[in-house]
Amino acid sequence: MKILFLRPQVELGGVSRHMLSLKDDLDRLGHEVIMGAGGGEWFSIFSPSQVFPLFPSTPLNFIKSIYQIRRFVKENNIDVIHSHHRFSTMVAKGVSTLSGIPSTSTVHEFKTNWKKIASLWIPQRFFCVSEALKTHMESHYGVAGSASQALQLLPDYLNKEPQGEVPEELLDLQDLPKIAFVGRLSPEKGAPVLIDAMPDILKETPELKALFVGEGEQREELESQVQRLGLKSKILFLGARDNVRKILQNVDLLVAPSVEEAYGLVALEAMSVGCPVVASRVGGLVEVVQDGETGVLVPPNDSKLLAENITNLLQNPQQLGFFSKNAKDYIRGHLHDASQGKAPSEAALLVEKLYKELTK
Repeated sequence: MKILFLRPQVELGGVSRHMLSLKDDLDRLGHEVIMGAGGGEWFSIFSPSQVFPLFPSTPLNFIKSIYQIRRFVKENNIDVIHSHHRFSTMVAKGVSTLSGIPSTSTVHEFKTNWKKIASLWIPQRFFCVSEALKTHMESHYGVAGSASQALQLLPDYLNKEPQGEVPEELLDLQDLPKIAFVGRLSPEKGAPVLIDAMPDILKETPELKALFVGEGEQREELESQVQRLGLKSKILFLGARDNVRKILQNVDLLVAPSVEEAYGLVALEAMSVGCPVVASRVGGLVEVVQDGETGVLVPPNDSKLLAENITNLLQNPQQLGFFSKNAKDYIRGHLHDASQGKAPSEAALLVEKLYKELTK
């Protein structure tokens, strides 16, 4: 089968890693996946690919995209369109109506808006990246339980040694305790909660450094918060990096203080290199982090409890070692190794099954 993936932009982050892993699995099953997008930092990683006017997500680009993609799918004998964003899903549904080529989507984010036009962007059959997100789609948007499937995809790269060199910033901190926040600097990721927790953590571990890996609209606000709390020498903003697992391999803890989280791929990335996780008890993180086994789950938006749990772990090397070993064992136990010639992931087989049903 020939499958067209759609997303406005292929940006650095978990959604793009998900799409790339799924593409690799589908390729191994003998299908061809073409990435269609309006660009993005990671667009060049996908091959084959095709540029469409999907970004920015404007009414004019909506019309242009439907016209261009309709022509593309006909000329290239596309069998299924698989969208990975609400805007491109609306485009895909329009193309399906005009061309007869079926479409589906994967929902990657918790959203509460667009409820009145839900029928325009929610297909009859689709995937969610976690059970928590599937439940949300059912309870908030009234989607029938049979309409969606949870698609918990563990990328193959988690079973391999992390790529890249240790960042220079970490070389100077080798002998110091370090924690990391990895994610988009946006409200749902909860970075301000960790910054608020830092003064209490530093009372017990004064030599600690916190690394913030990622970019986003909150960066300036977060830097002002750091300045206001007198933490400039303790918190380093590293920006967006493509060697996240190498960074996580060289810190003591990943902290994921999200207010909402659809899946929690970064927690899996940490666990794959033996980095324990302190995370909010929200969304997909509850499905990823085994509380008391591979890390600790805490209530969201509680900087005091977050500080207490981080401090307890940093002062207990034996507990950190226990979590580290369990985290690696969890990944090994749940991840197939395609490089050894084993079968593609269960997630890819579920996707293939739906493609076949849609094209009957």
